[in-house]
Amino acid sequence: MARRGKTGLRLGESAAQITEQLGHTLGLPVDRPRLQRLEDALAPSLADWSLRLGPRPGARVLLGGPNPQRTARALTLEGDAPLQRLHHMLRVGGEVGLGLSLGDAARRPEAGGLRYYRVVPPEQGYELYLCAREALPARTDDATALATICGGGRCAALSALSGPDGVQELALYFAVADPPTLIRILERAMLPVSARANLFFKGILGLEPGGARPWPRLWVARGRSGGWRFLYLSRGDAHRRTDAVLLEATEAGEPAWAARDLLIGAAEI
Repeated sequence: MARRGKTGLRLGESAAQITEQLGHTLGLPVDRPRLQRLEDALAPSLADWSLRLGPRPGARVLLGGPNPQRTARALTLEGDAPLQRLHHMLRVGGEVGLGLSLGDAARRPEAGGLRYYRVVPPEQGYELYLCAREALPARTDDATALATICGGGRCAALSALSGPDGVQELALYFAVADPPTLIRILERAMLPVSARANLFFKGILGLEPGGARPWPRLWVARGRSGGWRFLYLSRGDAHRRTDAVLLEATEAGEPAWAARDLLIGAAEI
């Protein structure tokens, strides 16, 4: 579940403040000084929060907008040379931002890493794909198969996670144009059948014979250790399920409901 909106937050509150409240709601520590430093450097025009539901909840916050110069300044302040190099090698436009995971970096090392995001308009998708392969060829091998299935021009976004030894994770997201394309991806992924998979692919996306709903916006990427990521972009989908239906279907606990209420009150949906 994610709530995204231009940082038209409640009067007197910043994204860092709301993220601190979210961390308190979920029982996750937040590096408030670091997050405030990022917000001050980026002066973001959008703030995006995503939640991971389940026995071990997690969350991420992304701050950004269409200003690459502010992102470069924030990376300089963070002293993150690997992400600085990646940022300068991506000769594309679109939106760019930085994010942090909420959590204990001692227990989950990835919680302390800085995340870099780039989202491009459709006409720049192939350029993003080529730039990423040039910048980090060893990290983009998994994306080749997706580019073959979806089309290199359907590359829509990039996500990179910084670590002690450089960029430790890079994912290229591709837009899935239609149900046949998704079926080819699922055949390659060989994902096990489960109630959650059926809820997502059939209940939310409408992937079933005779499905009447229009095909929604869907991105796919290969994640860490060869895993698969499917990202449903619900904003603007007139046929999307309500948050209440999804939270009930996934048997989310009270913290997830409280987080939903907090973010709905904070962002312009």
